[in-house]
Amino acid sequence: MSPKLRKSRLALVLGGLLAVVLVIVGINVKLAMRPEAVQARVRAVLEKLLRVPFEIGSAELDLSDGVSLSGLRVFEPARGDREPAALLEFPRIRIVPDYGSLFFGSFEPALVVLDGGEIDASISEEGVLNLAELLRAPPPSGPGEGKVPGVAGSQARLPDFRVRGLRVRFADKRRSLALAAEEVDFSLGLARKTGQLLFNSSFNLADSSRVEISGRLPGGAASVADGPLEANFMIYKFDLAGDLASLLDDLAAGKRLKERSFSGSVDLEGSLRYDRSSGLEVTRVSSSLAGCGLQLPVIEKTLRLTGGSAVFLGDRIEIRDARGELAGGSLSAAGSVGIDPARGVVTTLKGSLGGEGLFVDEKLLAALAPELNKSIPGSVIRGRVNFVCEAAEAVKYPPALENLSASVELSEFQVVHGELPYPVEEFAGGLKLEKGLLKLGEKLTGKLGAARLVVSELSGLVDGSGVFEAVVDVGGEDPAECLALDGQLRGFLGERGEDGVEVWDSLAPEGWVAAKARIVAEPPAAAGGKRPTPYAIFSVYPRELKIRHRLFPYTVEKISGEAVYDSRRPESGILLNIEGLHGGQKIACKGSFDVHAGPAEENEDPPGFEINITSPQLQYDKDIRAALQPEASRMVDTFAFKGAFKTDVSIGSRYSGQPRLKVVLDLLKGEIQAVDFPYRLQLATGRIVIDNNETILLSGFKTAGGVGAQVSFDGSLRRLNDTRKLEYRLLLADFKLDEKFREAFPAQYQNLLDGLGLEGTFSGRLAGWYLKNLTDSANDKHYFEGTDIRTRDAAVNFGVKVSQMDAQGRFTGGHNEDRPNHFWGEVKVEKARFNRLQLKDGDIVFTFGEQHDRIRRLADSVDTPGEKGPYLSSSIIGRLARGDVTDTFQMSIASENFYKGRLDGMLYVDTGEKEGDLGGEFAASGISLAEASVDVFGGRKDATSGTASGTVFFAGKTGDQRSIRGEGVGLIKEANLAQLPLFLDIFKLFKVPDLINLGFSDLLLRSKLDNVKIPYTIEDGRFLTEGLEMNSSNSGLSFSGVGSMDFDGNLALELEPQLPTSRLKLPLIPDLIDLTGIDLNKIFSFIKKGILKIKIGGDLARPRAELATGLGLIKVPIDPGLPEKKGDDGAKKPSPGDSPGEE
Repeated sequence: MSPKLRKSRLALVLGGLLAVVLVIVGINVKLAMRPEAVQARVRAVLEKLLRVPFEIGSAELDLSDGVSLSGLRVFEPARGDREPAALLEFPRIRIVPDYGSLFFGSFEPALVVLDGGEIDASISEEGVLNLAELLRAPPPSGPGEGKVPGVAGSQARLPDFRVRGLRVRFADKRRSLALAAEEVDFSLGLARKTGQLLFNSSFNLADSSRVEISGRLPGGAASVADGPLEANFMIYKFDLAGDLASLLDDLAAGKRLKERSFSGSVDLEGSLRYDRSSGLEVTRVSSSLAGCGLQLPVIEKTLRLTGGSAVFLGDRIEIRDARGELAGGSLSAAGSVGIDPARGVVTTLKGSLGGEGLFVDEKLLAALAPELNKSIPGSVIRGRVNFVCEAAEAVKYPPALENLSASVELSEFQVVHGELPYPVEEFAGGLKLEKGLLKLGEKLTGKLGAARLVVSELSGLVDGSGVFEAVVDVGGEDPAECLALDGQLRGFLGERGEDGVEVWDSLAPEGWVAAKARIVAEPPAAAGGKRPTPYAIFSVYPRELKIRHRLFPYTVEKISGEAVYDSRRPESGILLNIEGLHGGQKIACKGSFDVHAGPAEENEDPPGFEINITSPQLQYDKDIRAALQPEASRMVDTFAFKGAFKTDVSIGSRYSGQPRLKVVLDLLKGEIQAVDFPYRLQLATGRIVIDNNETILLSGFKTAGGVGAQVSFDGSLRRLNDTRKLEYRLLLADFKLDEKFREAFPAQYQNLLDGLGLEGTFSGRLAGWYLKNLTDSANDKHYFEGTDIRTRDAAVNFGVKVSQMDAQGRFTGGHNEDRPNHFWGEVKVEKARFNRLQLKDGDIVFTFGEQHDRIRRLADSVDTPGEKGPYLSSSIIGRLARGDVTDTFQMSIASENFYKGRLDGMLYVDTGEKEGDLGGEFAASGISLAEASVDVFGGRKDATSGTASGTVFFAGKTGDQRSIRGEGVGLIKEANLAQLPLFLDIFKLFKVPDLINLGFSDLLLRSKLDNVKIPYTIEDGRFLTEGLEMNSSNSGLSFSGVGSMDFDGNLALELEPQLPTSRLKLPLIPDLIDLTGIDLNKIFSFIKKGILKIKIGGDLARPRAELATGLGLIKVPIDPGLPEKKGDDGAKKPSPGDSPGEE
């Protein structure tokens, strides 16, 4: 058979077979398309797939569309009598059959399409998913049925699923969670080669999020319930606070989201995995961060992210270019955050975090730096920060600061704190953190009130050791940059407690100060040792400062220096070392103020203090006077100091508990003129100590050295209740009493000095006290005593003048209510002169204001007049014993060596304001004329001999010599007066040759004139005599006379000689007349008749004698010498003793 024939036959056979097949297929299709057959077949398939109850409304087969089902409802398994709830409801399902199977009469679904419908999925409180039974794999097929490799017990082939417009409701009763997915599109298909079950899904959530998922089940349909399942997802507009996010609560990421209060929506892209043993596990999540918000729980601020992304990679989160807004500024971050997924904790960090313009307040600081916040509680801290923090390598979380590097820039910061007097403003600068060391970048600067604030040094370890050092400066050299000492600062101190205000008010500061604080925390001396207590050193520097301490309000200005407090030595308190000016004078001030270690206890003494103010030279002026307390200034005023002092003022309360003041003034030069004794002394040295305004001590005061008076004195002035007591001790050397000194005494003593006419130079010691009654001056009291008193060239003149007195003695006296002004003293007179008389080795006892002891003893009849002194008349005894002696000076005088004789006497002088009286009685005996003649007559000591005695009584008015009246008598015995100047001058009147030849001159020379009696009276400042008698015991020569001598020794006497003429050899009268030119006959006649007299004038040392008769004076030369003789040439020749040119 030909090939062509064979091909024709084959075609006929195949055609026939195809016809048969088509007939068979047609029959099978016809049979399969019957509704009851279709429905039965679908039900049989669903019964194999589903292990839960279900129902079908209808089922139809259309060769073009496949099987259409309507009203499919799947129920949960029946449990008890409860009506089962619908799990799935599909209004329309289209099942496209496998046409190949259908050709052989088997209906096998190849594609299932669901349009619409609802799924209610839920998890019970016991954690059971209601779809679990539905999703469980169907039972194995019978023998001989086709198997799909890898899918045990499945039908020959699992159809593909397409879902459109499905609505899914999900509820988790364990957490009261309900979700709804709308417009769910889902596709599920089996990979033919691998047997993996592949799925894709997308849906919209009620919160507007859209989810897209694609994944696979490597185990096919059998692994639907137990996994594993792997999927990739995209979530658009994922609401971080929405219901979907709550599904992650059981995961670490979910916990973090919830803890950080994330908000906003993000786009997520990631991968997840599920199996029954480990549950759902997110293996990767990538998120855009823009629009995300993070509520920071501690600071209660929200971080708004504006860009960047975060990628979750299981064990870490990669942060990529994250940007956000926080606290008015921006943040940026990049890096890696290591996490432990099982525990949901961060393990490591790597990367950088930066911020710009962040507004920082106390809440943010409390979160970021809790230790700082604890150290300054109650602070208000606000400002802006730029920072960069970096961990170059992965570091353990939480990171140790020493493993980080950072830089911080502060700007516009403000700090308000109760411990700061002013807010810190405009605070700015830079900080750096490197290798665990915090230090300054740029200086931190700002303002504390109006003062400039600078943190000039800052360093510290951030390893927890606490090692730290900082230096903070407030102010500078310019006062405008410093801290003003004003009412606001005082008020701040007042709020801190009374101590600060007490110090402030005590100093009354004005001006400005700069300050420095150094705060140091040092490491232990040895590893593992105890860390030293941190300490602080605070220093304050005055700028144009003025202070005026309350206890010594003496203004000191332009102050410089410092006040320092070192907390390492709290017992030292605040140390003060400053200096300033007052009126151009330099003043230094050192001291310390105690500081309470803590709040003051009740009834605790305020902190003590000690201040020492010194100046090398200050004038004692109205300012220092005003600085003293009123009582102290009044006490100092009693001395009326003027001059310059080295000043040392101590003010303190440390040991007494009460403030006290001590002022030490060391005199450099000046003067004193006490109010109660206004005698000005120019002083060279001295010290005044004012103790607590109650006592003034004076020591070491001396007048300027050199020639003249030297006075040194010590003393004190104290306030005792209502009295002021002055105690003094003076040392005088060559002190001359003058009018100004006299005027310094009280009136009564002035009157005494006036009455005594006391003058001279004095040395000695004077001590005493004066108690002034401040309420009643009538009760003033005083006491004084003088010891080792020496006088030189002193004098008194109370009508009777005593001069050239050198003496030594002592006295004591005083004044009180019972004994008004009074004193007593005794003097040892070395020498003194009354007119021409000189007293040596005299003893004087004097009193004033009280009865003299001698008078008292006579008045009380203890002594008998005349026994222990001169006989005192009853008038003197009566005057002094019974009269008023309040202003009466009384003096007794005694000497055992008054020209080798004895002198006793008593005198008194009334020195009252009214015209007083004076009086006295003296007696002298045994006076050697040889000793006295030198002083009285100016002669030679060997020119005469004999003794003299006498008495005198006088009385008068004080200070008026001419008022003195008195009487007395002087006696001379066994004397030889002829060689005294007075009598030599008288004899010269008769010393002519012929008189010598006549024996007259010889008579004069031989006459001793050894007995004299001079009774006299005193009046008008003169001694008057009417009965002077002088005679010679070895011749008949005698004189009688009258006349006077004033208190200065000026003579006005007339002597009348008495001659024994029987003893004379009379010469021829003519010869005498020729020789002398004198008619001697007349002279003898005058003598005999008492007409010849001798007039004596001049003074005792230089008397002038003249002869006088009733006819007039006869001029006779005082020193006539011998008669002139004629020479050979007839010229006259001078006699021996003549002076050239004399006639």
